Amino acid sequence: MKTEGIPADTAHKLMLARRDPLAHLLHTSNYDRVVDAAKQLEMPLMNIHLAADILGRQFFIDFVGRAVDGQGTTAGSLVDELKTIPEMEASLVQPELWLGRPENPVGRWLVQMAAGTNGGAAIYRTYYEHGINTILAMHIDDRDLRKLEQLQLPGANLVITGNMPSDSIGMNRVIAALEQKGLEVIAGSGVIRV
Repeated sequence: MKTEGIPADTAHKLMLARRDPLAHLLHTSNYDRVVDAAKQLEMPLMNIHLAADILGRQFFIDFVGRAVDGQGTTAGSLVDELKTIPEMEASLVQPELWLGRPENPVGRWLVQMAAGTNGGAAIYRTYYEHGINTILAMHIDDRDLRKLEQLQLPGANLVITGNMPSDSIGMNRVIAALEQKGLEVIAGSGVIRV
């Protein structure tokens, strides 16, 4: 957020406000189920999801950087370009413009992915207020989307890329690196192999 010109104290307050509700969700979730399953199967376990998300995020940054040509690219044409990514082509879930109009210019953009969640309405609103026109995210809670719609920010675009195809972009890069080292990888849990 600071990189995009948002004051550090504002960014810090917004992140704390986002963190606390997520921490409260731990009280309602079975946070140990995957570890328990691995123990029952007597299988070693290592969670690499965040690393894959970071690789996927960088993929999107590079991809959008090539696809956007200054002020001429529209939100609709960016969505069309995203649909050409192999993981997207193979997915039942396609990138969609959930906020904004297809003819809106992309303008200043950012990719807001990784870290287990998205920024939510308050953080996205702050980005828009600081000159970001287009945000790309894997997903957004419907309640947060409705809050953004009520703000009616002209020129604001929110492109949702979809959780499974976006996760698969990063995961496929991790899998490819493991296979290059000679490891056999059995992909599951919705990873779209291309």
